[in-house]
Amino acid sequence: MDLVGELVRLRAPRPIDAEGLLAVRSHPEVARFAGTASLLPVTPDRPREPAAQREPDSVRWVVERRGDRALIGGSALGTVDFRNRNAWLGIVLGPPSRWGRGYGTEAMTLMTRFAFRQLGLEKVYFGVLEGNDRALRVARRTGYEVEAALERHQLLDGRLVTEYWLAAYRDHPLYAAR
Repeated sequence: MDLVGELVRLRAPRPIDAEGLLAVRSHPEVARFAGTASLLPVTPDRPREPAAQREPDSVRWVVERRGDRALIGGSALGTVDFRNRNAWLGIVLGPPSRWGRGYGTEAMTLMTRFAFRQLGLEKVYFGVLEGNDRALRVARRTGYEVEAALERHQLLDGRLVTEYWLAAYRDHPLYAAR
């Protein structure tokens, strides 16, 4: 299912998106906060794999800019737990020249709304590493609040940093059914 906003369109990934997603994820400034897997060497076949297979506990999208349909990243709701009504949200956008334009804010809002309204979830989590102030600001703007701080949890730039777990709830004013 496509999710369409004013700035971005989230659509199902296709194998042809692999090179674009690889280019976004492998940019050093993007990979720095995107997790260990983004720092490892990857062939174009690796990003094609998720596009070709469906996982029962996740929903994946490619993030496109609406104006020119340029691929600007990837996103997912993962570890969807229907019994306990929660999931994890992940998003990677780039390159950095595309940051600060509202794409991430709109994409997170669309995904979170989808989780609550279409999947019937109650809570959506989002993880952010210490130092990723931009992601923290976007998360707070989209209704997420810090629920846990895991001290010395992830290695970043040669030191262990805090990982913040944020959550948004179905009854937040941004997502409450009108």
